Amino acid sequence: MGISTLISNIGSQIWAITEVMPAIASYRLEKKKVENAAVAAMRKALNRTRIFLRDPDFSDTEKLTEISDLWNDASEKVGIIDSRLGDILGTKSRFWSDHELFIALGKDKEVIKLTDVVSEIDRLYLKM
Repeated sequence: MGISTLISNIGSQIWAITEVMPAIASYRLEKKKVENAAVAAMRKALNRTRIFLRDPDFSDTEKLTEISDLWNDASEKVGIIDSRLGDILGTKSRFWSDHELFIALGKDKEVIKLTDVVSEIDRLYLKM
């Protein structure tokens, strides 16, 4: 192999690296944005739920729907990065949309506790 071939091969590899590195950086940034959006959605649902539970009015279907929608949004965003947790949050959303039915069917024990949501948020942060 001649020196000119060697230089050409090295040049090709350097060119490939300069193409790949920005793509990797872009992927990492996008991944971080997705993870941050997921955690933010969980925190928002958690905070609104806690506020509601300070003075709960289970006849206020508008508030219950809002809380259900927030957990559903969290489920959707978290499901992208952790399908198991996304499914768990989906169950929490369904609970808030019809909590009486969940309790009557004995399914309320399947719903993640708020303290466990905090632990899951911490776990996601550690993975980020």
